[in-house]
Amino acid sequence: MMATSSVSSNLLPSSSSRPIGSASQDSPCRLPLASRIFVRNLPYSTGEATLIKLFSKFGQIVEIKLAREEETWRSKGYAFIQYSSQEQAVLALEEMDRK
Repeated sequence: MMATSSVSSNLLPSSSSRPIGSASQDSPCRLPLASRIFVRNLPYSTGEATLIKLFSKFGQIVEIKLAREEETWRSKGYAFIQYSSQEQAVLALEEMDRK
């Protein structure tokens, strides 16, 4: 799996995104763009729970967007993970890149 900091608009509507935690947390729209990472080369069987388990050790995850096929709802093999700070996102990138 590779983690990078690029952004793509090839996602399904908001039904595929999953905010993490309570509504009182910062909205992902208010957080710096650099606090969002792009993770690719995921197995198609990867779900949000797996991503939370793997990436929450680097900081507070605010939102996960796992790209899925519209008809089959199967993972497309990539996701966006929004952290609450840029420092947490950089740490995740450094630790998970090329793993």
